[in-house]
Amino acid sequence: MSSKNIVEEYRVTEGSRFVYMRTIRQKSLAEPAPTMIFSHGLGETHKYLMDYANHFAEKGYVCVVFDFCGGGNMSRSSGKTSRMSIFTEQEDLETIIGFTQSLKYVDNRHIILVGASQGGAVSAMVADEIPNEIESLVLMYPAFNIPYSARKTYATVDAIPDHVFQWVDLGKVYFEKLLDYEIYDHIANFEKPILIIHGDQDKIVPIRYSEKAEKVYKNAELKVIEGSGHGFYEDDRNVSMQLFDDFISKLK
Repeated sequence: MSSKNIVEEYRVTEGSRFVYMRTIRQKSLAEPAPTMIFSHGLGETHKYLMDYANHFAEKGYVCVVFDFCGGGNMSRSSGKTSRMSIFTEQEDLETIIGFTQSLKYVDNRHIILVGASQGGAVSAMVADEIPNEIESLVLMYPAFNIPYSARKTYATVDAIPDHVFQWVDLGKVYFEKLLDYEIYDHIANFEKPILIIHGDQDKIVPIRYSEKAEKVYKNAELKVIEGSGHGFYEDDRNVSMQLFDDFISKLK
């Protein structure tokens, strides 16, 4: 991490839960500044997206990372993984956005949501709910297949077991609302610029789900990283960073 950056940690409370959050920004940054909020995938923490956050902090953005409540075994936020769902994560992200908007160094006219995998799906859901408060979206291999996978596995709520291991220990609450949830009906309200980055060899979230999203959205562009699977590593991560850079430069 650059010595030119200021890093601040917060414990954002909402009711009985709290969300661990961190901001990264340049010491010399003019206030208020455009801001990016990064949402991690299932079983991960904010650390997975720190290289993106550090990269864009160096470019003059306030970058916000956080741990979803029950989002992973190493989460610094409250809650158990067995009580987490995309809907509880939606609430977490809305809480983080509201707190971020209260910070004096954040320009509320320019807030970008960035999400990876499950965090991408959640970011898209939140942007659909508050489109006037979000400038744009960057979705990396967004897990729009979550409801379809749930319905393929469980025909009824009664068929869902109390615990399912899927990277982490998931509870019944994770699946039960998905059985009649059509996610594409809950993302298309957002009409501002969207970048979707997906690998064509993704076996966990097949690229066809992002291809459908590109058609559902009015202002989305899908960029494909050939040969990449779920998650971007080494060279693929560098390619995704460049695609991200190119997209952001067009917003200015």
